[in-house]
Amino acid sequence: NPATSPTPKNTVDNPATSPTSNAVATLPEKLDELSKLTKIREGCKVEVKIDPKHQKYEATKGAIEGIVDFERQEGVVFATKIHGLDSQFVQMIQCICLFTQAYNRKVNYDIIIFSTLPISEEWQKQIREVAGQAKVIVVVDEKTLEQQLRELSEEQLQALIQRC
Repeated sequence: NPATSPTPKNTVDNPATSPTSNAVATLPEKLDELSKLTKIREGCKVEVKIDPKHQKYEATKGAIEGIVDFERQEGVVFATKIHGLDSQFVQMIQCICLFTQAYNRKVNYDIIIFSTLPISEEWQKQIREVAGQAKVIVVVDEKTLEQQLRELSEEQLQALIQRC
């Protein structure tokens, strides 16, 4: 019975604050996961020189004839949604790292992460580290999807079903 079983020594069992992919992980497993994340972060460090005159990024300038340089567009953000489960944080860090390396390091769009569950400061720090110079904004939903669906009137629910 999990409610009466004692928590083993050297474990972390809070999924909102643990950077491991399991709800309960030993301290060595947690350290191993942090080591893996550090290696991912190290691969994400990129320096990009900006030509202030044209706001174009030298990283792609003239690389291949006929390819247009990346140009920052106003009012654009990168937005994503997770449920805030531990298993999703490593994937989120990898996603933002790849997005940053492939594209966002040249335009630095803000990154907005919507999450059903709170994201610990430790995870937010790691996400910001792989995001480069981009501003990272974390927004925690006030209600889960299930709660929002339960609060819909019958007419609203039918309209939603029709749209889907």
